[in-house]
Amino acid sequence: MAKTHYEHFTIEPLAEGVYAAVVTPLGTAAANSGVVVLGDRTVLFDTTATIPAAQELRRIAEDLTGRPPTYVINSHVHPDHVHGNRVFADDAILIASEDTREAMAETGLQLMEGFHQQIADAVRGVEAQLATATGETQRAALLADLQRGRAFLEGFPAPEDYRLPHQTFTDELVLRGGGRTARLIACGEAHSEGDSVLYLPAERILFTGDLVTEGDLIFRYGNPDRWLQVLDRLDGLDAEILVPGHGRVLTAGAGIQHARDYITDFLRDIAAAMANGATEEYASTIPVPEGADAYWFRDNVRALIKRFSGER
Repeated sequence: MAKTHYEHFTIEPLAEGVYAAVVTPLGTAAANSGVVVLGDRTVLFDTTATIPAAQELRRIAEDLTGRPPTYVINSHVHPDHVHGNRVFADDAILIASEDTREAMAETGLQLMEGFHQQIADAVRGVEAQLATATGETQRAALLADLQRGRAFLEGFPAPEDYRLPHQTFTDELVLRGGGRTARLIACGEAHSEGDSVLYLPAERILFTGDLVTEGDLIFRYGNPDRWLQVLDRLDGLDAEILVPGHGRVLTAGAGIQHARDYITDFLRDIAAAMANGATEEYASTIPVPEGADAYWFRDNVRALIKRFSGER
């Protein structure tokens, strides 16, 4: 089944009526989404980071299914997964776990402000680098980063655009239609205050949000110890295909094992470093492994040192 490319997404068919919407490098979606057909209804998983990306996602869903989404799932509270809610809120049912809705109500606008500030700071940093860059290749890369950063800011929702889920659940919500069953499973605290996954048991396809990513995981808001328990639960679903919150579509076993190894190795290494006297300053001196994102790797070091120090 061929992939289809758009500005913000590449659409990858996974089964009849099941699609992964994987972010493009230069788009402003930031996080992957999914589209699932349930007979005469459509389920959308996660609504992306910006209004233009969400609008494109809506058009894609309509092109694929002939109708707008009926159910729109928020996997967790973080901005890159919920900022597009406004685009769907008037004619779809927004659904999240009770934990996620509570976190969105309490901290959603604060997270929105912080995300906007992070992007604005990054744009200013690129502008400063561009002012002194001389090499053609370096300038081209910086200009691409600057264009994408400015597009993020232009497409960023306003606080009054923030939309909370209409419907919540506490353990599992089963959606059925057209001979297909979709299980929406609340996993509780792990990557965030409350994470949910969408599982299609007949097709053995799992949409995980940020419980699994292709690269770095993020510990700042969650509970790595409990995250490992959630990964064991996901492993027990016996999925074959996994759509992560970020990165390419994965083999489920490999994706879950990557997340498990990432957390286990991090916990072990930081515990050993702290036993040798490491404090938060250690985050600025530890070498960043090849292929890791320096910002999030060092942020993870700080987050775990705080946790082990009893500051969280």
